[in-house]
Amino acid sequence: MTTEANAAPPADAGTPPAGAAAAPPPADAAPPAATKPEWLPDNFWDAKAGALNTDEFGKHYGEISATAKAAAERAGTVPDKPDGYKVELQLPKDVVVPEGVKFDPAKDPRLPAFLKFAHDNKLSNELVNAFVALDAQQALADIKSANEANVARAAEEDKKLGEKAKERRAAAWAWADGLKDKGFSPAQVNELRLTATSADGVTTIEKLMELLKGSVPGTVDTPAPKPDQKSHADRIWPGGFSSTPQARNG
Repeated sequence: MTTEANAAPPADAGTPPAGAAAAPPPADAAPPAATKPEWLPDNFWDAKAGALNTDEFGKHYGEISATAKAAAERAGTVPDKPDGYKVELQLPKDVVVPEGVKFDPAKDPRLPAFLKFAHDNKLSNELVNAFVALDAQQALADIKSANEANVARAAEEDKKLGEKAKERRAAAWAWADGLKDKGFSPAQVNELRLTATSADGVTTIEKLMELLKGSVPGTVDTPAPKPDQKSHADRIWPGGFSSTPQARNG
């Protein structure tokens, strides 16, 4: 056998020798593109950079942290029982309460049901008082609307009674008040006074006074009491809305 026949075949230039390490990829090869995790919302992913949008994600995380902290602080002010709330009326400084109007949340018959609702829903004491203040402001708005309606109504009735409207109404009220000493109850007298808030009511009482010759029933020569405009007419019409029965009764 010749020497040429025993020689090994030439090695393939493209095949590395057995046991040799694989050649590294070319230096200019691009890394594989990153993909967005399925759980991550689109607005937190920078598709162009193929990476997390740290600005948006950081902002979102900060908001969640602040909300969680506020919720924990509010939960710390929820009492063990509904009657553990410290209810206080705290109106804004620019809210004016009319004279004679008073608010006492503790006497509001709706309060127990509201406090139970607040406790069941883990409302803070601060939020409970905010609702109490809002309810009071709505009540004040209703009083204002009623007052404006009463003033407008009084003006219309005064037109019907003429220039002496206030004097005529005051005389009717004074005559009604004189019945207190003649067996009429305060409620009955008050009904007569309410009658005299309209033009028809005033003329009705004037006819009664005329039939009785201007005297209180049970007497003959006693003249009708003099009108007290300050304590009657000016107190209710049109000086302002009276929110208590005592004020309306005079």
